[in-house]
Amino acid sequence: MWKSRIIWLIWLVGVLLLYLFGNNGGTLIVLLMSFILPILLIVGAEISARYVTAELTMQRPVSKGCLSTGILKVENNGILPLQKAKFRVICTNRLIGEQTTDTVSISCAPRRNRETMVKLGSKYCGAIDIEFSSAKVEDAFGIISRRVKGTEPKHIIVFPLCFDTEIILIEDLSLVVDSEEYSMTRPGSDPSETFAVREYVPGDSIKSIHWKLSQKTDRLMVREFGLPIVNRILVLMETSIIPGVALPSADIIDIMTETFFSISRELVRQGIPHALGWKNTVSGLYEESSIQAAEDIAGVIEHFLSNTVGTGNTTVASCFLQSCPQCSYAHVIVITPYIEPDITALYNGNRITVLLADGLPENDGMKADGIYVLSFTKENYKRDLSKLEL
Repeated sequence: MWKSRIIWLIWLVGVLLLYLFGNNGGTLIVLLMSFILPILLIVGAEISARYVTAELTMQRPVSKGCLSTGILKVENNGILPLQKAKFRVICTNRLIGEQTTDTVSISCAPRRNRETMVKLGSKYCGAIDIEFSSAKVEDAFGIISRRVKGTEPKHIIVFPLCFDTEIILIEDLSLVVDSEEYSMTRPGSDPSETFAVREYVPGDSIKSIHWKLSQKTDRLMVREFGLPIVNRILVLMETSIIPGVALPSADIIDIMTETFFSISRELVRQGIPHALGWKNTVSGLYEESSIQAAEDIAGVIEHFLSNTVGTGNTTVASCFLQSCPQCSYAHVIVITPYIEPDITALYNGNRITVLLADGLPENDGMKADGIYVLSFTKENYKRDLSKLEL
């Protein structure tokens, strides 16, 4: 904008000097046109800007690697032509933190509208915020600009591309897998829920005798208590990078997210209820969603992708333990770009598996602290994670 104004002023000075030295009709006409024409265009742009609106509509949802097609519609309701409208669009991927920009220019006749196609989005999965950092009407020479009305921010989701992985459950995890709040096949010790009523046998606790029913049946009857159950498996993704650890690249965050939902999809396919957990980097709180069907994944994926993988002072393990001081999951899987220093706190006689993004394969295996580590690389992650024993 300032560059155009400076060029115009230099041009005026040059034409003025030409007129002063030439002092003829031709140089006078050039001088007048050099001054009057830009002024008329400036006035026209000022007036037309009052009658111009713009709206961006986006296609949604979008798969990773495919840019979203949008339609930018500009309406000129004035009697003067729209000389030039310029739109600078910024796409921000919340999950990755990546930003891309694109600039679109368009003109329009009086009392007409015009549409142009724009391709926006991100090559990485995540929630994408699309907003206009600049939406202005300019005169043909770019000397002045005025803001265009109606350029509201937009929001689209770029979904991860899940890959196939075979999950094999090892035998020592043959625990309760019911999807109800209490087990339908095994008794427990929760007196608030009755599992079954049966006759008394020697060794039963006196506290479990159902006295009213025993009076009615004239036999000692015992109430078996319910067994509260939780999902067998908890899948955590590390979204908080503590001080001293380098922030992972966009590629690593992207494949971690793919792995997170690919594992969940395979567990659903096998009918295994589980939970997905992560740290909300804005609130600093732990968030968890119970997954039993594909619809549950669809319900949580947009919320997760709207989160950000960024720096923080606490790991996802720490956040989880703040809300659940004792880990009651039979198996915890942590997808992370680094070994969290407090990950052993998740161990409670259960199995802990760390899927380490961009780790060194020679460091894989069971560690002295009982944590099993399996590395995967961004080049071969689909091969590295094609078969998992959990």
